[in-house]
Amino acid sequence: MVDRPADTLYRHLDALRCAGFVVEAGERREARHHERLFDAAADDFAMEFSDVFPSERHAAIKKQLARSSARSTRASTTHSTLANLI
Repeated sequence: MVDRPADTLYRHLDALRCAGFVVEAGERREARHHERLFDAAADDFAMEFSDVFPSERHAAIKKQLARSSARSTRASTTHSTLANLI
């Protein structure tokens, strides 16, 4: 992760771990640095989008996916633009 503190990363990884998407795979220690290692809980994940969620939940999921996609696109274009300026 670029320009983000490690505790932000671990907070998101803990949410993924609680949801069953990742498992803790160990730790690595170098001098004063302590890293937790994670691995995907499965080789492949599939999500079925049926009508099990109310329409409000579908709208919330779509909104969050759109925001995440926009944030990733914005970050990648910003980083590539900066790389081209150097």
